[in-house]
Amino acid sequence: MICISGQKYFFIAVIIVLFSLTGCLSPPEFDETPEITEISLSKTTMVQGVTQTDSIVFKISFTDGDGDFGSNVSGSSSNIFITDGRNPNLVYDFKAPEIPAQSAENGVRGTIYLTMYTLCCLTGQNQNCCLTPLGCPSENNFPFEVYIKDRSGKTSNKVTTNNIVLICN
Repeated sequence: MICISGQKYFFIAVIIVLFSLTGCLSPPEFDETPEITEISLSKTTMVQGVTQTDSIVFKISFTDGDGDFGSNVSGSSSNIFITDGRNPNLVYDFKAPEIPAQSAENGVRGTIYLTMYTLCCLTGQNQNCCLTPLGCPSENNFPFEVYIKDRSGKTSNKVTTNNIVLICN
């Protein structure tokens, strides 16, 4: 003879209720304008050099309610923009891949890891690149400002990073 205590029935009932509630929960709704929800840098110091001497990795968390963030392979439009805090005319642009439409029915939430390689130190009012120690400051200390843009042209909020120290050699 099988005997199930009342406590086991209660536990089974709770499990059934929990499973039925998860079917009623709707996915999160995001605004159709992309939004950067968090940004961080892998480190706060970088050494000036040529090409790939050093780098910083940006971790950019975002949402986009209509799910049209990213560019297809043949598209030439950049969609990630990073402004150098030393000179507002220095804007580095990058291209994130397209997120397939079938995964974006209720918008998307994601995290982008973007590597930015060595920058050069800037000096003087002309903001010239300073590649030799002669006349270079010992370091540049500045933030980046980051924003993203979706395929329909909607621009996210602009988020400023913490300062980085670029060591001039």
